[in-house]
Amino acid sequence: MTNGLTASKTTPFSFSGTPVSWFPKGETALIATFSLALFFIKLLANFHYRIDSDEPQHVHVVWLWLHGQVAYRDFFDNHTPGFHLLCVPLLRLLGEHSRTLLLLRLTSVAAYAGCLCLARNLLRTFTSRRVATWSALALGAFPPFFLTTTEFRPDILWTLLWLATLCTLVRSRGRPGAVGKAFFSLGLAFCVSMKSVLLLIALVVAAVVLVLADERAQRPLNWSGLSACAFSATGGLAIAPTLLVLYFWAHGALRNVYECTVQHNLLPGDHSAIGTLARLLQWLLLMAIPAGACGWAWRQTGKGTNGRRSIFLWLVAAALAISLRCFWRFLTPEDYLPVFALLVPLGAAALLSATASWGTLFAAPACTAVLLTVTCWDRQLFQNATHQKLHLVADVLRLTEADTPVMDAKGETMFRPRASRLVLEHLTNLRVKKGLLQDDISQELVAKRVPVVSDFKLLTKDQLFTQQYYVTVAWRLRVLGHALQPTFTPSGVEWRFATVIPADYSFIDPQGPVQGEVDGKPSGGMPVYLVPGAHVFRCENHAGPVAYEWSHAFEKGFSPFGQLAPDVKRPED
Repeated sequence: MTNGLTASKTTPFSFSGTPVSWFPKGETALIATFSLALFFIKLLANFHYRIDSDEPQHVHVVWLWLHGQVAYRDFFDNHTPGFHLLCVPLLRLLGEHSRTLLLLRLTSVAAYAGCLCLARNLLRTFTSRRVATWSALALGAFPPFFLTTTEFRPDILWTLLWLATLCTLVRSRGRPGAVGKAFFSLGLAFCVSMKSVLLLIALVVAAVVLVLADERAQRPLNWSGLSACAFSATGGLAIAPTLLVLYFWAHGALRNVYECTVQHNLLPGDHSAIGTLARLLQWLLLMAIPAGACGWAWRQTGKGTNGRRSIFLWLVAAALAISLRCFWRFLTPEDYLPVFALLVPLGAAALLSATASWGTLFAAPACTAVLLTVTCWDRQLFQNATHQKLHLVADVLRLTEADTPVMDAKGETMFRPRASRLVLEHLTNLRVKKGLLQDDISQELVAKRVPVVSDFKLLTKDQLFTQQYYVTVAWRLRVLGHALQPTFTPSGVEWRFATVIPADYSFIDPQGPVQGEVDGKPSGGMPVYLVPGAHVFRCENHAGPVAYEWSHAFEKGFSPFGQLAPDVKRPED
């Protein structure tokens, strides 16, 4: 064995090429330069990269935990709570303001750096320091990984725990205690995302395939040692989820946990026996090639060699990617993070190990530079794409008090209680369409006297309701009120309208308050308290546009007659 590489019989998976473990003169400075460039561009992305609709939703969940509510019982969330609970102290420290999200994103920067370190340590178990370092940098510059790990979401912590599991596992050398520690990390991953079941499937499949490969090669197996490792893995895996289950049981929320994190994600008819069998057959067909190739390579390597670690990781990566493709219904970019965290550095290491030493010196920096350039220019990271959504939060904070209910699709306003339990992401909309959930948003707006609504992505019925009883005053923001249409009568011009929510309303035009009569009583240009029902506003000698608006919003400087930025639905919405 030389330079951390196996000296045994080589396979296409063993990385037993000729890369050296030392860095040629000047390469250390080059690596440091790229590392600093990654760090600074990551910070730039942290404050400039567009805000995905999931990010404010996660901040809102953390805010609800901070204010003493229990997830699933007191509010809906379809994620396991580990990530949100960890962020509660940080949100308390940072406070509630429009730029809090960008500061919370710094946790993702830290987790991103941790992923690169763990990816490098993982590769160091079977290849040289030099190849491992450049491969980790390639992962860091890989555009889908770089950009998705910029967002504030649980998936980055989930990927970090996944890499920690693999690092501990490949270094365990079959010791039950170390295997238990590895699966304890996997148990923590279950507390962050239910998608961790796919990680467990990948590990079990890889273990079964390679044990069968050893049996076929007629190598003696230590069954007592394997049993001890399996027992230790089961125990380590169960610790963190069990503690979480006990917590929710003590708070009377265990049934709600099942409904939100499991049942919500399983639409009736989507998991029929025939459909499940079809997906299983597809999975078996796709797994046949990587399982066969890795099983063959495993039999060619000597027991205990570093090449076996790379084979194991390749098989785990293939099993994870195929399981994700076959069994996870709605795939999003963040779902692929643990796949990228394995396949990108493994692929980079394979390519670099196949090149000569000086070829690696030029190829690795060039590839990393190209990836970084694509990341920066394709997503225009030098232009701030966060301001509109942050202004929305600032507007709501200026308009409302801490206990004022607000309605939005997923928690875009972050620091205010939502009027409805419904979180309008894709699965919720499907369940409403199938009649499995009741759309109560319009009723809740009235019952809770909600004065402020962000109706972007609300269901069609509720959008029609808000368009009738709320008026647009800022980007994606409506308050109680409406633009009035004149009616010409023999006695003059009047404006007829109806309200459904009692509140103080102001009658205004582009210049300011309008004096007139409301239901026969002079208003004097002052706010008027209106009860639900039909109303009439009269004003002599006024022919211009008129609107009525929640008086508090008007006093705060919000007007339906202002110029608004154009609103276009984007993929991140």
